[in-house]
Amino acid sequence: MDIQSAISGTVLTYNNSIGNVDNSESVSVSTVASFPGKNDSVEISPQTTALTKALSSVAQDLEASKNKGYPLPPPYITNAKQLDLIKEMVKEKLSGSVDESTLSKATEMLWKNAGYRLDTAIRPSNTSGSGNIYNFLTKSDREAMDKVYAQAAADGLDAIKVTRESAAALSMKRMKEVDVANGVISYGESGITPLSAEDLAKLAVDEKMSQPQKSESLDTLQKSLSTMKKSLRLNELLLSFLQKNDH
Repeated sequence: MDIQSAISGTVLTYNNSIGNVDNSESVSVSTVASFPGKNDSVEISPQTTALTKALSSVAQDLEASKNKGYPLPPPYITNAKQLDLIKEMVKEKLSGSVDESTLSKATEMLWKNAGYRLDTAIRPSNTSGSGNIYNFLTKSDREAMDKVYAQAAADGLDAIKVTRESAAALSMKRMKEVDVANGVISYGESGITPLSAEDLAKLAVDEKMSQPQKSESLDTLQKSLSTMKKSLRLNELLLSFLQKNDH
């Protein structure tokens, strides 16, 4: 994989196909300066070489975490937080110092190559085949997850795990909101069953047709209760008459 970055007016290209690079290996890198009318080869500084190695290592880490199903940085936080975490990953692997502007540009390049979703993107219109559940989180939801992450880290907890559990629960809530808006009926937590427009129309017709039957049943019940009351009254009168005759 080639990593390219605009650094100090030059175009740097590093190809990691030569194998894994560690501190014990020497790296030969050359750049071509972008000077009008010139085509001179220029040697780059040790800082740029160090940055190239760090970027290559972080790019491999990002790809590996994605392949394992747990991308780092996680997809349920804001883009700004993702960029911050990637920048910290680069700094940890960087030997020497690089100016902040160059580091920020390199970080943004890694973030874009990793394919993160924009946190301002509109959430899917339905839950069928929508892909990642975290796509249903809003920008404000992700900002809340940033706070959860920061608090968990401050408390010495596994910030990734704590935030992932919170984000998963919130994502399920957002998905149910979308389902409700689309006329989906939820049966507890076990699953959801969508109802088509035809199904909803049939339910409305069935409900309308059952109304007369419900009214008739209610009338019959009321008549039965009235009859029972009259029978009880007659029994009371008969019992009273018999008691008087006995005396």
